[in-house]
Amino acid sequence: MVATHSLWTIPCILAAIQLVQASTKGVAPEKLDLYRPDNKQQWKCLDGSKTISFSAINDDYCDCPDGSDEPGTSACPNGYFYCENKGHLPAYIKTWSVNDGVCDEECCDGSDEYNGLTHCPNRCKEVASEYQKTQAEIRRLTSEGYAVKKKLIEEAEIVVRDWQEEKSKYEDDLVLKRVDALEKEAQRHTITTDNKQRTRSPRCTKNNARQELLENRVKQLRDEIDVLLSILHDMKRDHNHNVQDKAVKIAIAGYDDFLAEYDNLREDMDQLDAEVENNDDDDVDDSDDDVDDAHFANEGESTAETEGKQASTISKKIMGKLEKVLPSSWKDRIFSNGQGQNDDGQNIRDGLDVDVRGLETKIKDVDEKLNNDYGKQREWLKLQNTCVEKDDGE
Repeated sequence: MVATHSLWTIPCILAAIQLVQASTKGVAPEKLDLYRPDNKQQWKCLDGSKTISFSAINDDYCDCPDGSDEPGTSACPNGYFYCENKGHLPAYIKTWSVNDGVCDEECCDGSDEYNGLTHCPNRCKEVASEYQKTQAEIRRLTSEGYAVKKKLIEEAEIVVRDWQEEKSKYEDDLVLKRVDALEKEAQRHTITTDNKQRTRSPRCTKNNARQELLENRVKQLRDEIDVLLSILHDMKRDHNHNVQDKAVKIAIAGYDDFLAEYDNLREDMDQLDAEVENNDDDDVDDSDDDVDDAHFANEGESTAETEGKQASTISKKIMGKLEKVLPSSWKDRIFSNGQGQNDDGQNIRDGLDVDVRGLETKIKDVDEKLNNDYGKQREWLKLQNTCVEKDDGE
């Protein structure tokens, strides 16, 4: 009786195994747990849309909208068949390619044509060998390409650093040219004013010499201060932080210290303005025709000399502060004596204006090169103006 029961049990077990194998045909190993029946031998489509009999899986009839019930047949157009491809890389193909009489390249083990109507040899060993050669070549090219890219980036860094230094030099030259232009203009204006003073009558010397000398000195002083402060302000704002110029850093620190004391200097200049206004109110009327012209001339010269010394004192005080602020390489040109160049002062000023515009253009050109897009790390900078050809084939 026991022997008879065993004979009936073995076929049932074999049938169950065949059913499970058939139902998991075309299923990847990591998804096998999804293809298990419930206690009623029912199974739910993977999208959860329907519940069907477990025996309906891979029955060559598409029951589930997502095609998940036919992973091993061509019944569903939207399903996927898993190729194990032992010895190589596993792959998926569309289920409509299963048992279609064509040996698919993705299934190098030939498992896509399992019905026996078409024989597909297992080519995975040869395919794997070729694949490894291809990957080795890709790794070699990638390594070489990385080395070339690294070299291009390093060369680009050198070029960019040269551009930045070039720009800094142009900016320094521009500062000096602007200061030169200011000094030449001030000298030309002073000579013109002195010539006018010499042509006036001695009777006007007292008032006009004193007033015009003060006005010219104060105007020149304030113009120089405004321009120098503007230059230093621009230098502080625009200087290249990537270039380690110790002189520029010292200049910026000195500029900040100078600004802290500048209010006191302004008070000195305002006081000088007030004295000029008071002296204007005390001027002698033009109707005093009996006063000796020589007396006025001498008094005017004495007063002008005294007040000129006041302006000179303030000028030296301010210039002394500014001299501490500026880099040593600029001091000789900024504080040099420009006398002896006044005969053709306007021509010199015009030439300086041309130089200023030329430097501004050069700075603009360098900025454009620095702002161009050469890649994230400027790796394409060295290839600018280089023609590159690539044959994509037809």
